[in-house]
Amino acid sequence: MKITNKKKLLFWEYFLEVFHQCVYHFHRYSKMVLFILLLFGSEVSRAQGAKEVNKQVQMDLKPLKAGDPIPDAVWEMSFVLHDLKGGSKTIPFKDLKGKVILFDFWATSCTSCINGFPKMEELQKKYGKDLAVILVNSKRNRDSPKRLKAVFDNYKKTYNYEMELPSVIDDTIFTQLFAHNTVPTHAWVDREGKLVGVDKGSDDLEKRVKSLIAGEQVDVLDMSVTINKDRNNRPLLVDSIGKLSTSIFAKPQPNFMPTQRNIYYEQGHTFFQLGNHPLKSILQYAFDKELTGFVFYEYVFDPQLNQGNHFQMCQALNDTYWYEMYRADSVEREEVRELVKADVMRFFQLEVIRQKDLQEVYELELLPAFSKLESKGGMPFRVKELSEDEMQLNNIVLFQFLNLLFPYLDRPVVFNEENRTKFNLLLPKGFINFSLSQKLSFLTSKGLHLKSVKKVIEYPYFKKIN
Repeated sequence: MKITNKKKLLFWEYFLEVFHQCVYHFHRYSKMVLFILLLFGSEVSRAQGAKEVNKQVQMDLKPLKAGDPIPDAVWEMSFVLHDLKGGSKTIPFKDLKGKVILFDFWATSCTSCINGFPKMEELQKKYGKDLAVILVNSKRNRDSPKRLKAVFDNYKKTYNYEMELPSVIDDTIFTQLFAHNTVPTHAWVDREGKLVGVDKGSDDLEKRVKSLIAGEQVDVLDMSVTINKDRNNRPLLVDSIGKLSTSIFAKPQPNFMPTQRNIYYEQGHTFFQLGNHPLKSILQYAFDKELTGFVFYEYVFDPQLNQGNHFQMCQALNDTYWYEMYRADSVEREEVRELVKADVMRFFQLEVIRQKDLQEVYELELLPAFSKLESKGGMPFRVKELSEDEMQLNNIVLFQFLNLLFPYLDRPVVFNEENRTKFNLLLPKGFINFSLSQKLSFLTSKGLHLKSVKKVIEYPYFKKIN
């Protein structure tokens, strides 16, 4: 199509008009546009700068040792806490200065971690102004939001439990600062901002919290980086070269998880370990025939053991040891067990035998008042020993409670273990220091009547070897 001069003129007139309008509007809004661009640019720059700072802090971080202070650069950082229901909040880390800080590292694959959350929640409520419990899920766990939701949906459905404490998710800073490679792991920071220690968790959490709040010294066994993550046996502590046999009992070895009860053979030689096991576990292996079929609250102790102190004997069974044995030839499995038994008897001057005769026992009778304690669900609250403080036991099975109670009694308990009733019980402060009659009276008031009777029973007898 041919364009005439007239059309060209109209086109250029239209173009000039549009150009003038653009110039007018540009001058009118240029300052606003420029301000928006600068603001956006500064925010982007600030965000990028914060990321660079975090990266730089992370690059400069070195794992702390007991007594080391938290680096100033970490105090100046902020971290995001997620409530696992979709909400989150950002906390300046320096806001926690002056508090005892308990870092609880966890993963969704760790059942014992999650089972410990109710205790953490209880501690946070009780010591809130002096304590900060920080749950930390490390980035290396690869716990996706979908997996987190699925796990806690299941806990809500099964136990009607919703976690109240928020958690750091995808953490890299605290994971690097407090070196560890297994969960659960606890890192303790005192009021002065110094690392007390890193361990695998303990039953005296509240005792430690109270001591640290009071500014007292607390010993934490270093169990940060675990050498045997899969709990396999480790090389022997004692050199076996040139020896026909060797066996030892030693103190627990730091940085090792309890080893499996595995016998292993190498070039015709026999190796066996029970590393970092409580004496109770070692006895259960050595005296398998004598202890099979019995539970803790059915044990009977020779009065000569620990001068007849029932409580001290029960506590001694929880003391941890490292045991290992070597033989220069191949030893059959049952013979290994007999060799372990001989070592136990020689080292502890103790043996276990099965007996059946007339014994003074407590017979557990459930009174009508017990029905008020029966659980309607909730997260099980598992502990290994009772505390001097007020203690709430949730969704606990009767035989579990009897195992907890047994050290504070004076004789075995007879009970139908098939009864799997779960219940909730609040033990008052100082319960473990009550006199025996006061303990029995309190339990009776709750519908747990321990009746003293004489009865012919079969039982494992822990006998002192003279």
